[in-house]
Amino acid sequence: MRRSDYVTIGVMAVAALLTGCKREEPAPFPAARSIALPQAGMTLTLPAGFIRQSLGEEFQLLRAARFADDVPVQGLTVLAFPVMAGTTADQFAEEMLADMQQQLAFRGIEELGGGPAELAGSLGHRRVVDYVHRGQSATAAWVIAVRPMTEDLSICYVLWVESPTDRSEEVEPTLEEVVASVTLGEVTSAAEGGITAVYERHVLADAGCAIRRPARWFAVASVDRVEMGQIDFTRGGVVSPVARLQAEETTETESMSCSQKSLVLARQMAHQIGDNVEVVHQGPADLGDYDSFEFVLVCTPLSQPTTDEAATAPAEDVLPTPVCIAQRALCLPPDESGVSRSYYLTLICETDSVEAVRAMMEKLAGGFELLDEPAAESPSE
Repeated sequence: MRRSDYVTIGVMAVAALLTGCKREEPAPFPAARSIALPQAGMTLTLPAGFIRQSLGEEFQLLRAARFADDVPVQGLTVLAFPVMAGTTADQFAEEMLADMQQQLAFRGIEELGGGPAELAGSLGHRRVVDYVHRGQSATAAWVIAVRPMTEDLSICYVLWVESPTDRSEEVEPTLEEVVASVTLGEVTSAAEGGITAVYERHVLADAGCAIRRPARWFAVASVDRVEMGQIDFTRGGVVSPVARLQAEETTETESMSCSQKSLVLARQMAHQIGDNVEVVHQGPADLGDYDSFEFVLVCTPLSQPTTDEAATAPAEDVLPTPVCIAQRALCLPPDESGVSRSYYLTLICETDSVEAVRAMMEKLAGGFELLDEPAAESPSE
């Protein structure tokens, strides 16, 4: 993906905050609190009065909003993009602004100021703009900084604060408060750290089910599926792990039969891209409170180098890490109309740790529900 592609996604992700955020319980925290974002090696302080929002794009680390009389009056978005080594904050800022000017949703973009900025000791770029986004006048300020990771990869951080134009005087103080609180540390992988907790309940109304999103994972839902995941900057900025819950009508009546058919397809696809496939586990498992059937397989490139070869070979010659895939399938009995429905929860992760993937699957599966059961309260991040 080109850097400009990242910019396009990022611009739309942050600009939609004020129109897409929700005033939900729990109440905003009365005092500022520290927020850890280990997948990008960042910790910051969320100012008092903000309520965290769901993540809807893979590049989002944090979304939060302040409300007045149940109306959003300020949005905060923190993003991280994998970019080519050598990319500067000024370059990214210029592409970001140029992309905004090309988006039909933006009108009347006016630059109010900009220049150098500092983020956690690194030199970055600051910009303040006015614009109209989908009919709403707003003022936004952002700070961008780039952190080298490897010879080929850097992380580009974007901290963006937005308010309606009639509250524009609140934008820069909030941004300065957040920027001053940022510290950078070790970048970690969810494949290693696992799933610590699950939060929002994502409902698939047409599919008759729901699932809870893991902490710090983004989630994109449609009527019959939801995809959740997290970028892994330790593996070049790929989305890993990624999980998908999907429902479909089926002629099968047994969960094991559904699982075995899905396994055949997974093996065929892996072989088509030239991978060895090893099924490391098959057997009964829970999907929420229901009896499902699970398989776990590991896909390894046919010419995977030895440990010694990988240690001495140039980075571009080292083949990718094995991919571990776990899936739980649940097939319900036919309903009154004779239609059976099956549910598939699939988890894909670039790792050779089967144990880590199975542990993550256990957490994910525990958040599955059928909609004829009452929903339990979900905690806040």
